[in-house]
Amino acid sequence: MEERSRQRQENGGSGTQGARAVLAGELVLDTPVLTLQGPVKVQDLRLGDRVVTRNGARQIMAIAARTVALASVVRLGESTLGVDLPSQDLLLSPEQPVLVRDWRARALAGAGQALVPAGRLADDAFIRPESAVSLQVFRLTFDAPTVFFAANLELAG
Repeated sequence: MEERSRQRQENGGSGTQGARAVLAGELVLDTPVLTLQGPVKVQDLRLGDRVVTRNGARQIMAIAARTVALASVVRLGESTLGVDLPSQDLLLSPEQPVLVRDWRARALAGAGQALVPAGRLADDAFIRPESAVSLQVFRLTFDAPTVFFAANLELAG
């Protein structure tokens, strides 16, 4: 908690910024992240926790938190991308790369699998842009760029 508080202060005092965008790589409060101990809400993660990634378990090197006012996000409905994909309704940055392995990858990237920004997946029914008055978001830093699991989705971080 002390490390997270220090990072909040480095990011602007209380951690509240007037930014209007949730950035790629930032996870909204209550997003479950898959760790070696199972899913853990992002706000409950600690430095040193090991997160399951496409390249094995990776240790969290830093956690930053901030509040975004009037946030623009994309809501992915539960099971929109497949059974339990995501495992719950999930808010993501429109720029957040999501690993998809179905017709969407072929349609949007011409490949069997692709990292596609969440905003490009919008269909205005099950995946749709939204605005939120205020969101608390968290950024996890690993020792190298990686793809990790959040609400059963594979996200680039």
